[in-house]
This record gives sequence, structure tokens and C-alpha cells, in this order.
Amino acid sequence: YWRPVYAYYRRAFRLAPEQASDLTQGLFLRLMSQPLALTPERGRFRSFLKVAARNHMHDQRRRKAGDGAFAPAHWSALIDEDDPIDPALEADRAFEAEFARALLDGALRSFEQDCEQRGTPLWAEVVRLRYLDPPEESVRGLVASIAERMERTPEQVSRLIYKARQGLKRHLLQAVRETLPLDASDEQVQAEASELLTLLEA
Repeated sequence: YWRPVYAYYRRAFRLAPEQASDLTQGLFLRLMSQPLALTPERGRFRSFLKVAARNHMHDQRRRKAGDGAFAPAHWSALIDEDDPIDPALEADRAFEAEFARALLDGALRSFEQDCEQRGTPLWAEVVRLRYLDPPEESVRGLVASIAERMERTPEQVSRLIYKARQGLKRHLLQAVRETLPLDASDEQVQAEASELLTLLEA
């Protein structure tokens, strides 16, 4: 979850990349060095993390008031080729989108590990080819291109995609559930997952 906090600092407080990076590192060191004020029954981890980031920034500003630290930088100085963050995004939206991306990345890693343990590596491969690194689409369509790459028929690939999507969905919902209160219903988990995926699509 480093990236969403970094994105939030860049936009909410208009910090240069190195300042935002230092603050982000400091926040996680702080969180790891003391008991978290969050328990699963108290609320969403997403909300907790954003509040913690904001409070950490205010604490640092109070400690370093008057020495010029954390002064807002001009936006033109915040953009470089090595930093893909779009400064046009609002701070809260940037945080939410990066949080969603981090959650999905974690679900993908968990899904791939599960495929390896279950002996279903084709599921992980078809997810990669369908969503992450698709081959050049032929005149017959993407599924046909994937089928050619995997040396399978389009029908076999379609079945693999369906099964793999169901498997990945289980891992994503579990990842989302772990960021919500213990008593969150299945409907609330589904709604949270849908909201996060919508943020990624936007």
C-alpha cells in the first residue's frame, strides 16, 4: 500500500516526489513500530490508511514548522518520465485508485500461488494473456490469438478463461474482505470490490 499513500501526498499536499517518498516511508515505519489503532470491527482499512497518512503529514508539519520543510512545489516540477502519476487526478481519487491497484495486485499474486499449488498453471497463464499481457489480436479475435499462443482450441481457452476468472474473483473478494469490518456481509464485500474495480477502469 505504499503507492496509494505516495499518490495522496503528491496531490493533497502538492509535494515534490522525494518529499512524498520520505513521508510515505516514515508513515509505514511509524505504523510498524507501534500497535495499530485499527481492529477489523472498527472500519475499512482503506479509510484508516488515508486518515493515518493525513495525520502523519500534519504531525510532521507541526514538528518542522518554520524550517521550510514540505513546502508545496510547482506542479511542473513534480512531473518526470520516471513518475507516471497524473497530477490532474484529485488526491482522494488518486489514493482510492492506487489502493484498488494494490489490492488487485495482491489478489493476482495470491491467485498465481494458488494455481501453482493446485496444479492449474494454465489458469494463471490465461489470465495473464487475457488481461495483463494480451497477444496481438488476430482477425479472428483475442480468444483465437490466445488459443494459438497456448496451443489450445478457442473453445478450450474460453472455458479456461471462465474458470480462471471465477478463481481470481474468489481471491479478489477475499482480499477485499480482509480490508472490511469483520461483520461485513457478502453484499458489502461485493459492493466494495465493484467500487474498487470501477476506480481502476476510470
